[in-house]
Formats: sequence, C-alpha cells, structure tokens
Amino acid sequence: MKDSLLHGTTGILPDKADTDRLRRIPHLTVLFAPRLEQVGVTQPIISRELALDRGALTFEGAPLLDRLISREQATLRESAGHHELVDRGSRHGTWLNGAPLDPRTPARLNDGDRIHIGRSLLLYQLLPHDPDGWERDAGLRRIAGQCRDRESQRSEERALADAHARLKTRALVGVSLAMRSARREILGASRLEGPVLVTGPTGTGKEAIAATLHAASQRRRGPYVAFSCAEVAPNLVVAELFGAVKGAYTGAERDRLGLWRTASRGTLFLDEVGDAPPELQAALLRAIESGTVRPVGGSEAVEVDVRLVAATKRDLDAEVGSERFRDDLLFRLAGTRIHLPALAERPADAVILFAAALARFGLSEALLSREAVEALWRHVWPGNGREVVHLAERVVADAQKDTELQLPADFGAKGASPPSPPSPSSPPSSPLGPPADGATLVHALRRHGGNLAAVAREYGVRRQQVYRWIERFGVSLDEVRGDE
Repeated sequence: MKDSLLHGTTGILPDKADTDRLRRIPHLTVLFAPRLEQVGVTQPIISRELALDRGALTFEGAPLLDRLISREQATLRESAGHHELVDRGSRHGTWLNGAPLDPRTPARLNDGDRIHIGRSLLLYQLLPHDPDGWERDAGLRRIAGQCRDRESQRSEERALADAHARLKTRALVGVSLAMRSARREILGASRLEGPVLVTGPTGTGKEAIAATLHAASQRRRGPYVAFSCAEVAPNLVVAELFGAVKGAYTGAERDRLGLWRTASRGTLFLDEVGDAPPELQAALLRAIESGTVRPVGGSEAVEVDVRLVAATKRDLDAEVGSERFRDDLLFRLAGTRIHLPALAERPADAVILFAAALARFGLSEALLSREAVEALWRHVWPGNGREVVHLAERVVADAQKDTELQLPADFGAKGASPPSPPSPSSPPSSPLGPPADGATLVHALRRHGGNLAAVAREYGVRRQQVYRWIERFGVSLDEVRGDE
C-alpha cells in the first residue's frame, strides 16, 4: 500500500520536491465528532507535544466541539522517535483501540490507532504531508503539461476542482490509504481517454467513480450512459447495447439506436461486465477493437467515438483462468485499473461514511455514544456503502431532538467482527450488583458520558433504577454531564 502512493496506473511520477512531501509523517483525522462538519478533517502533528483538551484541540483553526472532552483530557507527545498517548486523569477517560487507558500511564501509538475522547473518535495515521493536496496537484501537473493555452488550462483546472469536490462526497469519502490512493488514480485517469476498469464488492461506489471520471474529463459536455450487463436478457443484451434494425427479431417494430451510439462523444459505463454472456463479450471486443458497432440485423458498421468505463465485483483474472471471461477483452478494458476494497478492510472509512450519511439526511450535529461508534468500527459491513447509508437513514428516522442517537437493536447481529480483548481496567461485560456508594455510581455515569441507558445496561437494570440510585446517593446528574 505504501508504494501505491508513489506509483500507480496514471503515469504520474513525483519529482524530488514531491518525494519529500510524500515522506510519511503523523496526522490526526476526525472520524466522528458531535459537529458533523468537522468529521473527515485531517491535519499533521507538527509539535512535539499536543494537548487533546477541550478548547485546545483544533482542526483547521477551529476547536473540536465536544462537551465531554475534559479541560485536562490527554496529551499526545513525541518520545524516542515515536508518539505516545497519556490520559491526564480525564473525567470520562481516554480510550485507545476500544480499551480504556490507565491514567498517567503512557501508551505507544502505531499507524492506524484510534483514539476516543469524549464523543469524538480520532485516527492516528502516518501519511505524506498534505495528502489531499497531493491528490489535487497530481492532476494539476498533468493539466499544465497538456493544455495549449492558459484559457483551456483554467477550464480544465475548474473541472478538476469540481471532480475533487465530488470525490469527497457520498460513496467516495474516506481517509484510508486505499481510498486516498483510489482518489488520486481517479483524478489521473480523468485526464486520459483510455478505458478504465473499476473493481470492488457491491456497494463500494463503482458507479460513483464512473460518473466522476466523466464529469472531470474532456467529454463532460457529452452524454453519460450507464448499462448493466447483468440486468438484460441474454437474447436482447446485444440489441440493447448496439442497436437493431426494424424486423431484426420478433418485437423489433422500429430501428433501435442502441446505448453505444447514444453515448457517442461521451462516456459509456458498463456495470457488472464480469457477468456479460459469451456473445456479448465477443461483440464488445469487436466494437472496442474496431471503434465501430453493427446493429443487429444491419449490414453496415457505424463508427462511434466513446470512452468506456467498466466495473465488476468479480475477479476477472480468476474468471479468465476459469475460461469464463475472455483474456483479450480484459486486456482491452483494463487500460487503467482502480480498485475499491470492501469496507471491512477500511473501518475508518465506514465510520466517516456513516457521519456523512447523517449529514446528508439533514443532521448538522449528532450525539453518539462511544459504544455505538465502536460498534460501527467493528461491523464488517457485508452491504458496504449501501448498508451504511441505509443504517444512517434508520437512525435519523428514529432520532429524537437533542438526544443521543441510538443504533437499531438488531444492528451487528450478523455483521460484527470479534471485539478486541478486554483490558483489565475495562468495565465488566456481565451485569453488576448495585453500586456500593455514590462515588461508584458517579464513576459509572462518567464512564458512559452521563448516558443513563448505558449505565442501566451495565448493571442489568431498568433506567428507573438508575434514577433511584441517583436520588439515594444525592448525585447531581447535571454536574456529571456538565462542564468541569
């Protein structure tokens, strides 16, 4: 994965200055926060010591807005060539990779570690300096080398800026190295004319990539036509794609143009190309090699100028080995390859995509417990991005104003990866007996951010019983939940 940032299928090679910029340095990224507009922001760690305190921790010049972060929360500091994290006795604790840190005891950080403070989840990553800027600049260098005049260069730069904005929306958000590399490859491929093959499981955003490639290309003023090779009956698929003359088959009552010619001077997206039947594979190969199509029942070939973007969830190299897919067709389709891994391989992107979906459904702020965010991280997402969006829609539909969002009771029943081994200081997973005193109850309330339902689950009682304990011990719930 490290090399994918330096090399790819786009032909963009870094000069010495870029090589320096690609040196991996520590970054913090907001994976989840109550203020959803702050999610996804990445910034380098440039000081030897960074306070992760309320009011002191800022991203892009704005403080991370989270009331449950303590004024003395934690410190991230450099030590012997690496970074370590120390909780400074915070009220609600500091969690590393799902386990609570012992106060005052340093914990060494590794690439990909997640830090939970308050209601916010941060990701510690080793990335090139200004990773998003590298994505943009890679495309700008290609534009500068191709455009003949300043006016056309400005036009292409505007298209690139629009494409880069599209890449950060909906299905293509994400901060994993795989997604950052994919975005850079998309920007590079958008400046070319050759075919592109997009691979990845269902629901990862392959069609979004195709649409973005078209919108950023010089063909953006032409048509964008999508066709699924798996949704049309085999006896009609060739006619649907290449057209037919009147009377060519039963039911052909008029000439049919076909989607290939409809996409002339634009982009044709062939979805599920791995499911194309043998007769369609042969027809596709002829059309790509000759640049012409012949309608079913027709005698003359028609020249068509179209760019192909194909997508599949199948491993076409394996399909070729099993003789279910033509190797010569694969060679023609895969001018540039872009792969989107499943969300199970990039849990950080799943959390960010969930936050983006909440914003898309109208929320600007979202309160989510640490346990809920951890459940999002551990879930394996068999439905990938589509499952994330559907979950967010359910959560928003059930949300009540100014209250903590709740994941559905059935979430994760069939799609959770095994939880991390519990730390000796982790709260017990089995129900406890009643709290012995007020201090024990306050500790439980603070551990769960004042969430009475979470405390009730820990003790195996109803929420009303927690209220009775609060009255019995004279605990001030406002003080527990309020500012320090």
